[in-house]
Amino acid sequence: MRHITDIMATGEDSKDIVGRGIEVSRVKVSADFSHLSVYWLAQSSREDNEIESILKCLAGKLRHELSQLQVIGMVPRVDFVKDKQYALMADVDELLLKADFGEDYVPVHPHYHNNATFTQIEKFTPGLVYNTDHPEETPEDKPLPPMRMNVFGLDHAFILNKIQTRMKKTRAVHRSEPAHLYQDTPVDEPQETPEYLSAKQRHDNFAKFLKHRQLSIEKTAKSTKNYRPELDLYEDELLESSKLYDEFADEFDEKDYINESEENY
Repeated sequence: MRHITDIMATGEDSKDIVGRGIEVSRVKVSADFSHLSVYWLAQSSREDNEIESILKCLAGKLRHELSQLQVIGMVPRVDFVKDKQYALMADVDELLLKADFGEDYVPVHPHYHNNATFTQIEKFTPGLVYNTDHPEETPEDKPLPPMRMNVFGLDHAFILNKIQTRMKKTRAVHRSEPAHLYQDTPVDEPQETPEYLSAKQRHDNFAKFLKHRQLSIEKTAKSTKNYRPELDLYEDELLESSKLYDEFADEFDEKDYINESEENY
């Protein structure tokens, strides 16, 4: 709006505008950014048609001048629109200046028009009069009854006290101490290092395990000799364990075997 008024007042066509009492009230851009509405009004409505034709010719030049300022990327189409609301207010002010209010009329500043005139109230309601001479004799306010704390069957006082107690506990001194004051107890590390078994030791341990398992199966089979399905099951497990032992033994022998011809190379 400031750039528009500056161009209209100091531009090439300012001689056609200055002196006509033209005022720019507001500027509005359309929602689709297609046109720019410049609302104007004049002090007198007699030259509205002439002013409107002058502004219509000025719209194209005004758009070009705004684009030269590079305020925005693209300046929309400029349309001058007469502001009817402010124009009507200007007409009313002009009529009031010409109105004859009579010989006894005293002009008053508009600031005092809204001031209300106060009148003293003669009748007062009994008991509501405040004695300014003896303020100590005024009746004291009755104490209010205690507030109910059991609305909807809930003991609100008990609930509030419980919440306050919990809050005090959370704000205790020992809870606000810095964490570096507490030292973690060191964990005792095992002094003995684990012993890793060799291949032969693993082989011997596995053979002992299979032998112990075979003895336990045979012992269980003797105690349940009359129960054939269970005996067959133990016999199958015995065969599987013996096969597993044979496979493990063969694999161990292959790993420990050294070819003398390869060793000579």
